[in-house]
Amino acid sequence: MNFTRRLKLPLLLLALLSGFGGFRLALQSLKPENVTNKDFLQEYLLARAVLEGVNPYQPLPDLNKHFQTGDKQWRPHASPHTPALAIFSLPLAFFSYAHAAGIWLLVEILCLFAAAFLMLRGFNASANPLLALLATWAALGWGHVWEDLIWGQINPVLLLLIVGAWLNLRGGREWPGGALLGAAISFKLIFWPIALFLVLRRRWSSAIMALAVFAGANLIAAVAIGWRIVANYYTEAGPSAAALHQAQAQNLSLWSVGWRVFSRTGSPALAGVTAPPVFFSLRLAVITSLLLTCAALILGLVAAIKADSYGKAGETMNFDLAYGMMICVCLLVSPLTWPHYLILLALPLAVTARRLRDLRFPRRQTLLYAIAVLILLIPAFSLEDFIFSFSTAPNIFPDESGAQPKVSVSSTVGLLHLLPTLSALVILWLMRQLSIMSVDKRSLAL
Repeated sequence: MNFTRRLKLPLLLLALLSGFGGFRLALQSLKPENVTNKDFLQEYLLARAVLEGVNPYQPLPDLNKHFQTGDKQWRPHASPHTPALAIFSLPLAFFSYAHAAGIWLLVEILCLFAAAFLMLRGFNASANPLLALLATWAALGWGHVWEDLIWGQINPVLLLLIVGAWLNLRGGREWPGGALLGAAISFKLIFWPIALFLVLRRRWSSAIMALAVFAGANLIAAVAIGWRIVANYYTEAGPSAAALHQAQAQNLSLWSVGWRVFSRTGSPALAGVTAPPVFFSLRLAVITSLLLTCAALILGLVAAIKADSYGKAGETMNFDLAYGMMICVCLLVSPLTWPHYLILLALPLAVTARRLRDLRFPRRQTLLYAIAVLILLIPAFSLEDFIFSFSTAPNIFPDESGAQPKVSVSSTVGLLHLLPTLSALVILWLMRQLSIMSVDKRSLAL
């Protein structure tokens, strides 16, 4: 993008103001009183366990007792993070926990910068590192980004991998694109629908490479920790953790909808908002969740294939829209989708904005996009506090240890947590609509 000299200063000031607050919060998470509240502790415990030959998929309290990290969180289950991620985190085990947390924060910010740089390059913008740095700093002001940095999650790394895969796949570089996608799947299984899309589009080289990288990463993990432990992760540790949180209030997956409506909202492993079911029926909970996730997967795949094959946006943009749709599908059908996962929508949002600009911002589609973006800009804790305000509980504030009490609200109010899910569905639908619109028909938009 070529900005005039007049626009550069206001944009620079806006980015500085936007990012400062998020960066400050991220740094505060490294303070001694806060650092052991990070989810990053799971990666660190996994790495320490692998390094010392201990089973990394013991319940987290048992691992914490063994390594004495001072963990302040109570998690009654094994880590849900993959064996490949445990191997990836291994170098951090050579540092103290506090130093490792600081290094990991730096890695996350560097990955955000690299992802921003690659997106600018992919959209034929000026691949200027300074502009990418400005975009990264501005992104630190997005609630889901600084929440991710505070928790010490892996989503910036995943964003870099899926952006790198997108850039290579759209350029016809099948092997590196598939390898990056395979690495993303190895770290977080939620990206398997993109591999399925590549298979259905008969992009065999990239699909085979993704499978090979996934298999290779797990083979390395099996050598390091034992194949029985790796198999146990996929058959027991991972699924059991997902089952504990399937109806948790902040789980944004479509899989959670049936459990919320026909079982209850809440998790036995995490405090926060709880809500009764509209009507109790475990059978209906399972059937509804299955129908919603299967429908999102099938309809999303069909829409992405049609956009890639018959879209009117041009060959490159057709693929961009299809790939963006599949990222939305990944988040919608995953058994667990936490609010900080939403930073992975950065690429679909950028693709949609680019297509709207090409169509000269049709009114209805642009309005829907703006509404979806505004909802996604709401920090998770702000939405949680708003929902708390509907409770009649005498105390809705965290205690001295920082633990959040269980707060009961009505079933209808509890569903407000799914507003970001609705936004992801809107973005998915918009990309489908924009793929069949041609420039000469923009004037027909309402």
